[in-house]
Amino acid sequence: MDDARQQGGEKTTRLAISLAIFLLALASLVIMKLHADSYWLFTWVMAVIDAVLCVWLAYHKKKLFWSQVWQWCGFFAFMLMVSVFLQKQVITYDAAGLLALLLLSFSIFISGIYTEVLLILVGAALAVLVMGVTLVTHNFWFFIAPVSVVTVLILYWLAKKSKNKER
Repeated sequence: MDDARQQGGEKTTRLAISLAIFLLALASLVIMKLHADSYWLFTWVMAVIDAVLCVWLAYHKKKLFWSQVWQWCGFFAFMLMVSVFLQKQVITYDAAGLLALLLLSFSIFISGIYTEVLLILVGAALAVLVMGVTLVTHNFWFFIAPVSVVTVLILYWLAKKSKNKER
């Protein structure tokens, strides 16, 4: 009985982490539209939180911990390079944030391959949202809402399906 309860708790934890990462990404897109000045800073904060969550999940599941650490080190090296472009005014803050968010979606996707399948969906959905924000500038909210709802429903369904499979 304790084993089943522990596995259920692990699934809940993985779902919570996946949802937290996805909701942070949604918040970053909203901040980009409403408070562009704060967007780059929020992208950094979100990236640190996402990295810590993904590395913790890899450690918790005992799956390729050091691969995750190095992957996120590479991600932050990229972020520093983008910061140089910002300082030299080669790109705008919006462009830098979108680039960082796109690479973040890829990093989360790769983390999902190594640690948790739910993160694959989060990374893919985030990439779709970034591309949608880029392509659909006027009706941003009409694009982001259905993609977000579908993603959250699929995450919940996948987590519930895996819980039932373990019983």
